[in-house]
Amino acid sequence: GAARAAPVRPVKVWESICDAFDCGDVAAEWLSEFLEYPGVRLVEFDTRKVRPVNEPFYTGHLRLPYGEPQAAFSDGYPFLILSEASLAALNEALATKAAADGLDGSHLPIDMNRFRPNIILSGCAPYEEDEWATVDIGSVCFHLVKACGRCK
Repeated sequence: GAARAAPVRPVKVWESICDAFDCGDVAAEWLSEFLEYPGVRLVEFDTRKVRPVNEPFYTGHLRLPYGEPQAAFSDGYPFLILSEASLAALNEALATKAAADGLDGSHLPIDMNRFRPNIILSGCAPYEEDEWATVDIGSVCFHLVKACGRCK
């Protein structure tokens, strides 16, 4: 939570340096062993601080009831939205290209986790989400400000 007694350490996320709570040696040892990568530390974002979203694409044009959007540890934005139809269309295009180039296609299909979305949509046309300004899920409105670099 926001008022932890854990030590705070600086963490680099791309070009940003932000504060994080260290989750301790036991968690670090377990995670290092699990990942088979020594020296890993598990940290929690310090919610008393703010790491804004990437400004070149979000210029404060939205009036949000909860304040300015924040990124925490995500690449540049807190949410990545992708549709099942877009992934299916991509895989179809890749299979067609692989066949035309005489490739075996053993690297296909590409899995959804390759793009790392945290919201997956169904029921829309391929790439339709690229044209939307907002997505409403229940009472939550997501403002879509740019396409993800991994998704181009």
